[in-house]
Amino acid sequence: MVKRCFGLSPLQRRVLILMDGAKKFSALLEMIPERDLNEIVSYLVNQGFISSNSPAQTRKTDLKVPMSMPTGESMQTSAVTSAKTQHSSPVSPLPVELIQDPTKIREIKDFMISTTTTYLGLMSADMIHKIERAKEAAGLLSIAGQWHMALRESKHGNRFAGAYLDQVTNALSGQTAQAS
Repeated sequence: MVKRCFGLSPLQRRVLILMDGAKKFSALLEMIPERDLNEIVSYLVNQGFISSNSPAQTRKTDLKVPMSMPTGESMQTSAVTSAKTQHSSPVSPLPVELIQDPTKIREIKDFMISTTTTYLGLMSADMIHKIERAKEAAGLLSIAGQWHMALRESKHGNRFAGAYLDQVTNALSGQTAQAS
């Protein structure tokens, strides 16, 4: 998914990603306390991100998630591939057409690099390199998620990361004049 629009917390996203990678439930228990993991998995099931292990569901999505979490039993799970269509809350569609103007793309890159340098300091080199390598809007949009998470994990950038991501995605889809 290019844009995170479901409002999952970082821990919920991590569990979903690990489940998508077919991690065993016992392996997840080593990383996350059982109470928290049960709560997160229950939420993900209720929101349609993962599904229970019923024959009809398994054929569609190859999922193996129990409704009540076992202790010590190894369960493999996978994220629902059509979570967007099964999610009940309104979701804004991803931009269909991205900007092509090299000048605008350069402005957006400059904005992303500036914020990366400001909030990541010495740790920004790798992210700046990724941003610079993007040649078009689609490439820049694919890096925006990593950039956003890096800002969220920084000491001061976490306050602005969400708004900055909105600015970048809107600018890349042509909804605003510039990202800054």
